[in-house]
Amino acid sequence: MDLRSYLRFLHRHWHWIAIFTSVGVITATAASLSATPKFAATAELFLVTPGYSSMGSLDTLSTSPYQADVFSQQRALSYVQLATRVDLARRVIDGLGIGLRAEDLADATSASVRPDTVLMNITVKADSASTAKILADAVAAELAKDIRELETPSGTLVPTVDPVVTQPAGTPTRPAEPNIAIYLVLGAACGFLTGVTIAGLLSRRGHVADAREVEAFTGRPAFGGPLGTELMRRAIQVELEDASASVITITGVAASARSSETAGHIAGELAESGRRVVLVETTAYPGETIGLASVIAGEARFSDALQETENPYLFRLGGPGPDDMSALLRSERFRAVVNALRESFDLVVFDSPDCGQWAESAVLAEVVDSIVIVVSEKTRRRDLVRVSQIIDDRHVQLLGSIVSSPSSGRPVRENPSTTTVLMQEAR
Repeated sequence: MDLRSYLRFLHRHWHWIAIFTSVGVITATAASLSATPKFAATAELFLVTPGYSSMGSLDTLSTSPYQADVFSQQRALSYVQLATRVDLARRVIDGLGIGLRAEDLADATSASVRPDTVLMNITVKADSASTAKILADAVAAELAKDIRELETPSGTLVPTVDPVVTQPAGTPTRPAEPNIAIYLVLGAACGFLTGVTIAGLLSRRGHVADAREVEAFTGRPAFGGPLGTELMRRAIQVELEDASASVITITGVAASARSSETAGHIAGELAESGRRVVLVETTAYPGETIGLASVIAGEARFSDALQETENPYLFRLGGPGPDDMSALLRSERFRAVVNALRESFDLVVFDSPDCGQWAESAVLAEVVDSIVIVVSEKTRRRDLVRVSQIIDDRHVQLLGSIVSSPSSGRPVRENPSTTTVLMQEAR
């Protein structure tokens, strides 16, 4: 799915997405307001290295200040792990005489080293600001004591690393948790993704309801109602003029969409307005000897293959062909045929079978100016989604869709020429 298809999907299902996004935001707001506030206090330690000389050379002596800093930075990574140990938390609790589990204090404690420095931050979270400050100072002091003991070699009094509290913990003025902004962002994101998922599932279930739903799916005008009405003819003419389209294909979303009958009626109605129109059928009918396949293969001339109708402005190009026309339609000769039809007629209408099942429809979509899809009340939503994706993948312009009315009273005849049906019913 490309960006255009995704944006159309969002526009089509915006109400579902908006509902679930709103629910996510409301849920996140309620969760943040009901959560217990946590205050965070931070104490700072500076790792002094008394065992290193401040007068040494940077280039030659292993006891230089540079080497001291490197040593402290490497050791600090281990000190971070010591700060969250349960035994250290237990000694802090015993020293303060407070009723708190050592495991809870260890979980509430975190330590970090500032990059490229010998500074350590000890942070403790608690239910109250004053408790957080007391615990942070106590943990920092206990950690400093542990580091001195570990870094003092046996038989000496001076530790290799001596932590110094450079900044005692301050009393926090506002809770660190919950972070309402993060809650809202996560809630909106979860709601949005849920809405998109639900909309995707619903869009593939059931049948198309009406022209308005088809218009929402495709993002293009949907012409509903009985075929052959003046309103529909004028609407299609307007779209053709706006799109500057002279070659279109009319295809069904599914076999039940009656696209051949619709193509015949549309071609006839447009010819009634005085345009020279040719209806090109890609489906063979019995009793015909030459047609589109013959012209593409060079076996017949246009003048022999074109059939006149009772309307002097309407012509038909049909006839037999192989079961699979896709190979012929992919040829350069077919493109030459299309160009010749474009020059000879005001409008070329291809009658194409079900776009979702026939390869011919997909090939035609690559050479025409625009495409019109035909939808019926029996069309499934997932079929409409599939055909829309095919059209998007081939970057062809969707002129619009025709929603056939179940009450139009026009029977679907099995094999007769589309033009014959048109002339019998439109006259």
